[in-house]
Amino acid sequence: MQDQVHGREAGLRPGEFEVDVELLAFAHRYATGPVKWDILVFFGENPYTQDTAEAIARRIGRRAPAVLRELFDLSFMGVLERRRLNGNVVFALSPSPKIRRTLRRFVAESRGQSPRL
Repeated sequence: MQDQVHGREAGLRPGEFEVDVELLAFAHRYATGPVKWDILVFFGENPYTQDTAEAIARRIGRRAPAVLRELFDLSFMGVLERRRLNGNVVFALSPSPKIRRTLRRFVAESRGQSPRL
């Protein structure tokens, strides 16, 4: 069964919409500030990226110390993985299908492609 039902099937009036609870929980748990939000959107749009905090900071237009702090937090929570590559610490999106699927939906919602976030 789907997590959400749309429009008349849900008995909604024009202008009303159903909240995607799974997506709301994801945002509440992981997107707890503007830097984390930007990092999540970045990895949602670039799911195969492996890069350093400094490079990610440049790509999202944020200061490296703030980005590094949030990258470590997201890796601790299991959204990202942290590893050593050529002597540098790099971050990559978790290979978890559930995290990747939810993050794709999060990015679509945050880009205004749907009104449920």
